[in-house]
Amino acid sequence: MFLSHQKKIDIEKEKIKSEFEKKQREREERLRRELERLKMVLEEERKKELEKRRRELEEKRVEIEKKRQQEFENKIKELEERIKREKKIEEILKREEKKEMPEPASKETDDIWKIKRVDIPMDYTELEKMLKSDLKSMRIHALWALGEKGGRISYQILSDFLKDDISFEEKREALKALKKMLLFEDTPQDIKLKIEEILKEERRKGWIV
Repeated sequence: MFLSHQKKIDIEKEKIKSEFEKKQREREERLRRELERLKMVLEEERKKELEKRRRELEEKRVEIEKKRQQEFENKIKELEERIKREKKIEEILKREEKKEMPEPASKETDDIWKIKRVDIPMDYTELEKMLKSDLKSMRIHALWALGEKGGRISYQILSDFLKDDISFEEKREALKALKKMLLFEDTPQDIKLKIEEILKEERRKGWIV
């Protein structure tokens, strides 16, 4: 009778154990499925975030490309205007050198070549820094800009620059900038006289200016 009772206890224990293991397996399976679901959610979120980032980068790239294209077009336009302007100035200077009577200037010509100038947003301090740049193209651009700005300060900077040890191209551009200032009506008369003296001296040295 005792054995029979013990057997019942063992059976009951086994039953409890089996039930516990079953619940444990079910719990583990639920956890596994939940983990898989979370992984899928995270992967989906990651994909969405990556796609969002990709779109943002693409939009930024397009924006930068458009900005660069606009800057390039502006540079081309500025260069075309500069070439047109330099050509006109060369024509005027050639007429002066040949002592020819200048053609009657229209109001539009006066507006363009004597009153209006290319707007140079940089101040003299920035232009002086550009003249000290290691890049020759930067120095050449600064010389051109000083000629456009005109005035006493431009004259002083250009005349000082000519005293330095500079290249042939830089000297030519500096002389062109000074010569251009002679065409501007608002250039002070004493500055014009000083410029003419400089040009006269350079011609004596053999420079064609």
